[in-house]
Amino acid sequence: MNRLILLVEDEPSTALTTSKLLEFSGFQVVHAATGEDAVQFVKDHSDIHLVLMDIDLGSGIDGTQAAAIILAHRDLPLVFLSSHTEEEIVQKTEGITSYGYIVKNSGKTVLLASIKMAFKLFEAKISEQQKEKALRDSEEFLSAIYHYNESGIYLIRVEDDGRCVYEGINPVHEKLTGITNEEVVGKSPDDLADFFGPQVLAYIKGLYAECIQSKQAVHSEFEVPEGDLKGWWYSRLTPIVDEVSGKVIRIIGSSFMVTKLKNLEQKHEALMNRYNSLVSSLGAAVETEVDDLVSAARECAQPSVQKRLEACVYKLNSIRQDFISEQM
Repeated sequence: MNRLILLVEDEPSTALTTSKLLEFSGFQVVHAATGEDAVQFVKDHSDIHLVLMDIDLGSGIDGTQAAAIILAHRDLPLVFLSSHTEEEIVQKTEGITSYGYIVKNSGKTVLLASIKMAFKLFEAKISEQQKEKALRDSEEFLSAIYHYNESGIYLIRVEDDGRCVYEGINPVHEKLTGITNEEVVGKSPDDLADFFGPQVLAYIKGLYAECIQSKQAVHSEFEVPEGDLKGWWYSRLTPIVDEVSGKVIRIIGSSFMVTKLKNLEQKHEALMNRYNSLVSSLGAAVETEVDDLVSAARECAQPSVQKRLEACVYKLNSIRQDFISEQM
């Protein structure tokens, strides 16, 4: 689809010549003779791709005034086209977002090159705005995760020498550990040795080193035996790798306490051990009773009693097999 240009020019002969030149070069052209008409046309037509604006438009509003109104209504590329080269005229356009200033009669090559450059500059601007919006959206999304996630989150910067420095912790992490973000920022694990304690300090430094060396996420479940952090913890470390150097430059860590879950697992394991012990004892008792009944049946001289005992033995054996099968 050919791009549509609004040509704002009050001189009919210049408007006709410029329109023909643009149309011959593959553009569609509509013409407005006054600044007021140009403003109204842009408001009524959303398919205008570029405005080519003369500055001196006669008795009505001039080109700079019309341009300011148009750009306040809609963001689109606008190029000034004027016969004026005086400094005071050019300065009138400096406060307006435009994509070029073309002196009339500069020739076809200059006119078309200026229009093409205006389109490129505008497209680059739109692309940059889209990138900035995507970045803001991403930052807002990450900020929401950081501040409202139910897990404790901490950010670590990896220095060139491999030293890890905390860049921040989220409010949940502050609540879980009792240490504040201000106390952590800019500190290394060694700087917080009194807080961690020697055992935990050595353990987490090992986890950080593993994450940096492997460049892979590291999961860990560990117990802190004493101190303010006492309990079972789950931790996940995710490395951020620089595309150019291939080195880990940051680590995103998340952690939460799993003490209650661990206690439940231990209780469940104890109950299962007790259950299996009971099953084993009950199975042995049933087997002993069956063996005794079999012996008694064989010793019995009366056929009727022997048959009844054998029937009981058969039933007990069936019960025992069913019981054992359920435990398999």
